[in-house]
Amino acid sequence: GGGGTVSRPRSVPSPSKPRGGEEQQARRQGQGPSNGPQASNGQSQSNGQQSHGRQNHGRSDPRLSNQGDGQSSAAALAPAASSASLVSEAAWSASRADVGASAFGDPTGFGLCAPAGDVDIQVDNETSPSYTLLTLQCNDRKGLLYDVFLALKEISVRVAYGRVAVDQSRDTCECDLFVQDAEAARIADAELLEELLARVRQAVTLPVRIELRDAFQGTATELLIAAPVDSGGRGRPRVTFDVTQGLAIAGVGVFMADVYVDRGLDDAADVEIHRFLIHLPNGQPIRSDRDKKAVYDVVRAQLMGTLLEGSGPLQGGVGGATGG
Repeated sequence: GGGGTVSRPRSVPSPSKPRGGEEQQARRQGQGPSNGPQASNGQSQSNGQQSHGRQNHGRSDPRLSNQGDGQSSAAALAPAASSASLVSEAAWSASRADVGASAFGDPTGFGLCAPAGDVDIQVDNETSPSYTLLTLQCNDRKGLLYDVFLALKEISVRVAYGRVAVDQSRDTCECDLFVQDAEAARIADAELLEELLARVRQAVTLPVRIELRDAFQGTATELLIAAPVDSGGRGRPRVTFDVTQGLAIAGVGVFMADVYVDRGLDDAADVEIHRFLIHLPNGQPIRSDRDKKAVYDVVRAQLMGTLLEGSGPLQGGVGGATGG
């Protein structure tokens, strides 16, 4: 008809809408009616799509969700709004030279190691004349056996057979492994036994290295994950998935990311490095230690498949702890 009126059920009030020539004039100006299916002149639609070149895991800043101009909060996170956008891809690639074993700080900085009471490891050379019995009791988690067996393989310790029992009511795991050295004999070397205990304990508590640091003169925050590479040249499974899922839970965006293998010198093992240039929902770097600790905790929980204890700023998103 000539009036442009949309018929609706009587129970739903009809919104105000341009009529006739007014509607055509609005469309020529790129504004369109309020319920039109398309956004004008390439502006972000209000369906939550992210701007090209930025990944924010589909999460928007709740402080921007009720803007009066009808644009989505993703439009407010355009590349120019992020301080990380000042970093070029060439500079990002060149910064790999600054990453290595020395780039990771004190492993106790954010409480990398679990309390000693959470892990009990015993070695028995009396039960069997041909095998060393390794007994492990700890909290159960995702990838536990993978990490333990990888740690043993790195020092050429062979697992002949074993028994694994999981108590689901207490969420604990008890593991008995009969192991041998590279000569298929019981492990009698004191240094090898000491290294075995240290590597198994590290594999149980945290087999990867996690660090957040300021980068590019403080204009960006870099998240580093270092994971061991097995003898077949394969990296740890699901690192990228787990990390990005944790960042999404924290409401943190990723501006750039890459993965590469750092070839160890001499007898050092190869390490797979995962790097993420991250930012708060408002596009700013993560400056406070409290927010960095919150991001660290949620990323670690996702990598280990454990529950995140405590409340902290993650309940409202990491950005909420900064006040803007």
